[in-house]
This record gives sequence, C-alpha cells and structure tokens, in this order.
Amino acid sequence: MVDICCEELGKIDMKLNVMKSQIVRIGKSHSKAVNDVVISDKSIGYVNELKYLGWYILLANVSRISLHHMRVCFFQCFNSLYTKSNNFSKPVLQHLLNVYCKPYLLYSADVINWTESELSNLRFTFNSAVRKICKVKFQLLDSTYKYTYQIDIADVIKHRQKIFMLKLQSCSN
Repeated sequence: MVDICCEELGKIDMKLNVMKSQIVRIGKSHSKAVNDVVISDKSIGYVNELKYLGWYILLANVSRISLHHMRVCFFQCFNSLYTKSNNFSKPVLQHLLNVYCKPYLLYSADVINWTESELSNLRFTFNSAVRKICKVKFQLLDSTYKYTYQIDIADVIKHRQKIFMLKLQSCSN
C-alpha cells in the first residue's frame, strides 16, 4: 500500500520525506508490536506523540490531543503579558488576555470532541490567569465573570462547536 502511494506521488513529481515522517498508532492495538513501514529502504519511526497542524496527537486507544503544549503556549503568552503590564488596569489586562492568550486554548477547539476532563483542564488553565489578574479566589470567579461580562471558556468552546456543526450540516459537500 505504501509503495502504491509512493508511485502515485512520483507521478505528480512529489515524494515523501522519510526523515520528517512519523507514525502514531491509535486504536485498541496501539501498544502491540507491528512491522516497520519502509520507504526507499528507510524506516519511518513510531512515536508516542506527533505534531500535525499545531496539534499534538497522542498514542492512545482513542483519538487524543495533548493539552500540555496548548497550556504551555497560553502561560508563556500570559506571563509575558502580565510581567510587562504593571501599569495596566484590570479591564485592559482582561482584554489583552482574551485577545492574545485565549486563542492558544481555542485553536481549532470547535472541531475536537472534548471530554469533560479536558474541558475542566482548559477551564482551570484560563481561570488561573483570570484569577491572577483580578486577584480573587477560584470560588469568586463566577461573580467576576458576571461583573466583567465574560463567559466561561468551556461554554465558549461548546458554543463554537454548535456553530461548527451547524455550518457543517448546511455545507453542500
């Protein structure tokens, strides 16, 4: 099968770069040993995690995405912003958080079927930043959201998923 794909790619003057290719296994037998995939006498490596279009796809029974890298990018952005903002007001900081940091957590979030645990993880990440800006405890974040007219990030993701599904259903393809 791989040879057929390589032949077809060769017909349109393309070839696979085996040195940049990786394989991650997803499914019930993800941990079982399998034969190597060989292209041009070079083996493609099996990995536990691979990066594709900004997402880190994990080796697992079911399709899973790593939240670790999303959280790291979010906190790098937030910490950079927060350390340079000692003269900014809270509303300005919240706006900057929403504009510059939040997209790291929302990148393509509408197309992923999130588990409640993953949504809770994203909620905790975003709430940690809001809590630091407003200098409140986690228990008071609901009041803070009402006062600042913000929506919980898990609700934002669910809303974006609904819009995505509606667009997908109305698509003629």
